[in-house]
Amino acid sequence: MLTVAFFQLFNPAPLHRLWHALYIHRLNPSELKGIAALDLLAEGWRKHAEWRQESGRVEGWRKRLEGTA
Repeated sequence: MLTVAFFQLFNPAPLHRLWHALYIHRLNPSELKGIAALDLLAEGWRKHAEWRQESGRVEGWRKRLEGTA
């Protein structure tokens, strides 16, 4: 049992799935719902997924990348 838990903890597949949902298919409702329900994930990331799911939008990065004029 410990071996299975250790493998799941260090298996990169869930991390890749999270990355893919947040940065590639950014508005996939089923993935966002799953992310929001992940108890092991930090609250900020869960709220981020909830916001995307509820708003149907992806946050803007323009101000962060270009600065304010």
